[in-house]
Amino acid sequence: MAEILRLEHAGLTVTDLDASVAWYRRMFGCEVVQELHWPETGVRATYVSLGKDGSLLELFSRPGTVKAFAPDPEMARYEHICVQVADIDAAFAELEAKGANVAFAPRLAKRHGRIAMVIDPDGFRIELLQVLTAERHAELVQAVGR
Repeated sequence: MAEILRLEHAGLTVTDLDASVAWYRRMFGCEVVQELHWPETGVRATYVSLGKDGSLLELFSRPGTVKAFAPDPEMARYEHICVQVADIDAAFAELEAKGANVAFAPRLAKRHGRIAMVIDPDGFRIELLQVLTAERHAELVQAVGR
């Protein structure tokens, strides 16, 4: 089997490419890496940076896309994109101050960390994750259980 090195990018089709690029730049400090255009179909795409490791988010604009993401709960579907942050409380406070649509505030995750979630202009869920050591996570789980 071929070895996977890392996730290089994820792609999302959005209703307003310029507005989405601006939102990701404002909320997360993403930089535009590349812009593509297929004149024959009217499709446009913009790659934005996601963090310091070279990961990218590809945002697509397709003619006729006018509805935000709202999956039928009975269908298989995308759930979220997760970005790792160093300090979830600071990251969440900054996003909230910038007017992010909050799904939920920082809380303890089931596995190794604390999580929070915001929602982009098209309804896509972006999870924030602060990784904790197994020991620190166990301490917090025990403290919450008291």
